[in-house]
Parts: sequence; structure tokens; C-alpha cells
Amino acid sequence: MGTLPASLAEIVDDFAALGDSDKVTLLLEFAGELPPLPDDLATEAMEPVPECQSPLFLTVEWDDQAETGDDETPVRLFFSAPQEAPTTRGFASILHEGLDGLPAAQIVGVEGLQL
Repeated sequence: MGTLPASLAEIVDDFAALGDSDKVTLLLEFAGELPPLPDDLATEAMEPVPECQSPLFLTVEWDDQAETGDDETPVRLFFSAPQEAPTTRGFASILHEGLDGLPAAQIVGVEGLQL
């Protein structure tokens, strides 16, 4: 596995240290921690994630006026997934916790992440 951002590597380590049934429990804990969408985002305006059987939406925001340059500009990730899809919510929450606020170059550099 390539180099992961510290925030995502910590989550991977947490899962690796657990048995299968505890991994499911941790995934469900993440599902409960997915932050709600900000008031100015509507699910209808978000991009659907294809091939997901549960409706999952994602929007990405960054300040294109930032003086640090595109590669260092912090990126905000916002996910929406229904309460009735806890596994989907859990995976979305893992991505949110592990990648939200990182620079774009660091996010796209995560091996295996399809953007």
C-alpha cells in the first residue's frame, strides 16, 4: 500500500487491529459519525456516486482563490447517505474523516482511490 495521509492511516490501523465482528462494529460507529450536510448544500446539487446500490452523494469544495496554489489548497468533502444504509454511511464517514481538509494533491495521491 502506498503512503496514506496520517488521518487515513490511523483509521486503517484501527481496522487492522480488530477481528471481523469488531470491524463491523467500528464501521457502524463511523456511520453514526458522518457529519450532516451544511445548510447551503442540497442533496440534489451533489454528484451521485455511480454503481452504489444505496444513494450516496458527494460534493467537493475548495478555495480556488487561495494563495497557496491548487496542490496545497485544503479540500472539503461533503457526503450524504441515508440512515437506512449504515455500511455506505460508514465508508463515506471513513473517507470524510481520513481525507477532509487535506490538500488536493495528497487526496489524489492515495493509492487505489478512484476520483
